[in-house]
Amino acid sequence: MRKKVDLVELVRVIFEYKWIIVGVTLVAVFVAALASFVWIKPVYSVRATVSVNNGLTTGKPLQETDVYFNEMLTPTVYMEYIKSPQVIEEAVEQSGLQHYNVSQVQSNLLVENPQNTNLINITLKASNPADAKKLLDSILSASKEMLLKEMRDRVKSDNQKLMMQVKLQKEELQRLLKDYYQKAQKWQLPVPFLLDSAVSDNSQYIVNLDSKYLENKNNIPEKDLIALGRLMNEIKTSASVYRECLSKQQQLSLFLETLTIDNKITTLSEPVEPKSQDSPDPLFNIIVAVIIGVASGVGVVFLWHYLKKILRG
Repeated sequence: MRKKVDLVELVRVIFEYKWIIVGVTLVAVFVAALASFVWIKPVYSVRATVSVNNGLTTGKPLQETDVYFNEMLTPTVYMEYIKSPQVIEEAVEQSGLQHYNVSQVQSNLLVENPQNTNLINITLKASNPADAKKLLDSILSASKEMLLKEMRDRVKSDNQKLMMQVKLQKEELQRLLKDYYQKAQKWQLPVPFLLDSAVSDNSQYIVNLDSKYLENKNNIPEKDLIALGRLMNEIKTSASVYRECLSKQQQLSLFLETLTIDNKITTLSEPVEPKSQDSPDPLFNIIVAVIIGVASGVGVVFLWHYLKKILRG
């Protein structure tokens, strides 16, 4: 009987001070609505999906130029480019949205690579839907441009090194041929083909210093014969190395002229301007405010009723 009386008393108290509960709830709803529509800036998300495929097949031997794609065109490397300050700074400049800074964009940029795939999921948040799309478009463009530029710079650097190596190897071959030419004239030995033929990319051969050409040359000292044989071997080796370096350099030059990554980095899902905001959610916030307001109002009512009973003695 006591519990029933207490329950009735509680209901009576709540009903007696219902306007306090309603008032507290209205205040909570008003604050939530004000925060949702005025105080808290809206957040919009725009998404894109990019495929990074270097075109290389597992188990297939790498060609000379494949190393650049193998090392630089991977999901991991591309993800680092997307998040790099250089790319974001360039993207901000391209988009014309200078009121965004690098750290602000980085903190709102999410880049993910689903396991065992070459896909990159990119999500960018901003307070304006048009800005979010424009920024992400610029980030995708800037990352591809910078990646291509770095690849070109690396190929150019390697090509210049090869050109220097070709030049030095040609000079070495010139020196060896000149030395042989002088010795061949002295002992009336067969002279190799002209230098231009020996160092060109045409299929030319240097005459072997063997017994066929040494007939009736018994007057040549043995040590000179040995030295000439060694010199001829050096010429063969030098010419072979020269042609190999020249072939690599020409291949790298051609690769540089045709280098592109448009078919390696493909945007599968283009950024689309969002129609609705991610946060805040006004309806959700108001529902929560109603629950909190009612609970707080009931708490205030019971506290007030308890204090009154104490004061009455």
